[in-house]
Amino acid sequence: MIIVNTENISGMKIIESKGLVQGNLACSATPGFKLEIKAMFRTLVRGELEDYTELLTAGRQEVFNRMSEQAKELGANAVICVRFEFNNTWSVYKFYAYGTAVVAVPEKE
Repeated sequence: MIIVNTENISGMKIIESKGLVQGNLACSATPGFKLEIKAMFRTLVRGELEDYTELLTAGRQEVFNRMSEQAKELGANAVICVRFEFNNTWSVYKFYAYGTAVVAVPEKE
């Protein structure tokens, strides 16, 4: 599945639009505030919050996977104009990705 945030795909011609596709996920960081305690300590000594980085990476990948699956179900082989949103409220992490599912073929030279 080709996923781009542009209206076009280099070297490809879009021949059909299949419509809007999306993926979303809402999850908590961890029970017991383990991440929050580690984060508070880490902010004192400065440095990367690796557990949060892993959470963000996994969440982003999951919503892209869900969006891609929805596009495949529509018969698309690409998603264009992709946008990604993230929000964090009260240790609930919300991820949302959306774009337009299309059928794209190689351009003739």
